[in-house]
Parts: sequence; structure tokens; C-alpha cells
Amino acid sequence: MSELTANRIRTTAAKLGLPHLADGLDQLARRAEEGKLGCLDLLDLVLSEELAVRVVRSATSPSNEPRRTRSCRSSRSVTRRA
Repeated sequence: MSELTANRIRTTAAKLGLPHLADGLDQLARRAEEGKLGCLDLLDLVLSEELAVRVVRSATSPSNEPRRTRSCRSSRSVTRRA
């Protein structure tokens, strides 16, 4: 994989909120190039790892509690889940 392609993937992954892909790209590319991962296997692995990172992050985040916000259409408070 060229450095230009790697940089483009990292940038796109960061913009999409996929930090684990951006951080682990070199290892994933190496595994794919060695023939250990096919295209669909690589995509499955990337998506599974990103999901796992998000699940762990959301489980440890204090934002699981309801928060009080103001409704845009009225001045009354509304309780929402983050």
C-alpha cells in the first residue's frame, strides 16, 4: 500500500470517527498483504474492531445517564438519553 493511500485512509477514518482503523492501519495492511486476510475478511475485522472499541467506550462513559436539555421549540426542559 502506498503512503498516499495510507494517509488518505487514515484521514477518512478519522473524519468518519473510526480512530481504531486510523491507528491500526499498518498492521491490518500487513496482514492483508501477507495473504492472511481477504477483502471481506479485512472489512469484517475492521468493522468488528471499531464496534468493540465503541462498545467499551460507551460502557465506561458517564454519558449513559439522562441529561437535561432545553427543547429548541419551547422553553420547557426535556430529558434525553445521550
